[in-house]
Amino acid sequence: MARLAANQRVVTSMKDRSGNAYTKTSAGGKARAGSAVQYMDEDEKTQLYALEQEDRAVQTDRHEALERIRETETKYQQHLAFTTKLPGDLPMLPKNERSTVELLAQAIQARRPDAEIYALAVHQQEQGNIHVHVVFGTDTTLRRDDLAHLRELSYRMEQHLKHELEMSALRLDRGKEIQLRGEISMEGVTVKPEQLDDDSGRGKSGGKAPTLDLDDLKRGAPKPQVQLQTEPEAPQKQRQRQHGIEWG
Repeated sequence: MARLAANQRVVTSMKDRSGNAYTKTSAGGKARAGSAVQYMDEDEKTQLYALEQEDRAVQTDRHEALERIRETETKYQQHLAFTTKLPGDLPMLPKNERSTVELLAQAIQARRPDAEIYALAVHQQEQGNIHVHVVFGTDTTLRRDDLAHLRELSYRMEQHLKHELEMSALRLDRGKEIQLRGEISMEGVTVKPEQLDDDSGRGKSGGKAPTLDLDDLKRGAPKPQVQLQTEPEAPQKQRQRQHGIEWG
């Protein structure tokens, strides 16, 4: 394979036992696709996805994928792995997986309208990188220009996933910041105001935080007030007040 461009990633055609990059349906192609599905779900420990008619990714399992393979009328069966340079130990949420496979599946079908996708799966390896497996059938074999397009697609998929993971990390950091400022629960909000120094105006710790109950606000109850502690008057000031003298 020629050297990849900066906007390309490796797309591997997972060969069958005979070393073929693809298999004709009439020559055991369905069996090959079925074995690929069982490899992809890693003993049913990894979630499989499929594409609905509305081009939305949905969760599926090996039994539904095998049924789609049995019913297919496509002529060639393909098993591809789209690699990224993202570390395999990155935390990924189900919504990140779903959006990634959805983007990939939509792009494959846009390039090859004859593609019938049976299943997709995201694999993560602690010592490797994140990659996505796809098993699908086509009416004709993939051409050289198809593979070049798919390598660019793998890069776009990587950039999409990288952006999503960065945004998730940012939202997580903001969530921690909110948690430090106040404890939010289903029953109410605990507000933790800062006390101010008399001279500097800077915040300092200490004091009891008032509690704001959202249910009380709905019932029209008065808002809790912060009790302010005033300094005691000087003895001379007290004597002036007792004799009715105000010198300002």
